[in-house]
Amino acid sequence: MRQLLFSAMFGAVALVAASAHATTALQMRSYCTGVANAERHPNGRVSFPLTFQNGQCWGGFDAIQQVSRVVDGQAKRLFGICSPPQSTLVEMVQIFVAYVDSHPTQENEDWFDVASRALVRAFPCDERGESR
Repeated sequence: MRQLLFSAMFGAVALVAASAHATTALQMRSYCTGVANAERHPNGRVSFPLTFQNGQCWGGFDAIQQVSRVVDGQAKRLFGICSPPQSTLVEMVQIFVAYVDSHPTQENEDWFDVASRALVRAFPCDERGESR
């Protein structure tokens, strides 16, 4: 079971990395506008238009959110993103959009790399590899 889970996570990372290579931060930022501006409902749900671009953004950041929780043998986060349990996918998207807007020199870089930098900066790990 553990090997199956690892294989599935590796596949998800490979898929994100493969699609990320073809998409710049600026392109993904444009795909994420709808998600970043999602309407929040009192019950905690969010809504945004169901478009291909919003779906691409949601799927990409869902994969990042899932793999950011992967830990090594010493229980340290492998990707260096230590988001607190209450953080949301929409919050991660908003952090990415704001980061791209404030770092225009990185617009043409791979979106996955830029998103990773933005999220590591927003959710740094302490020396034990846990949320600060």
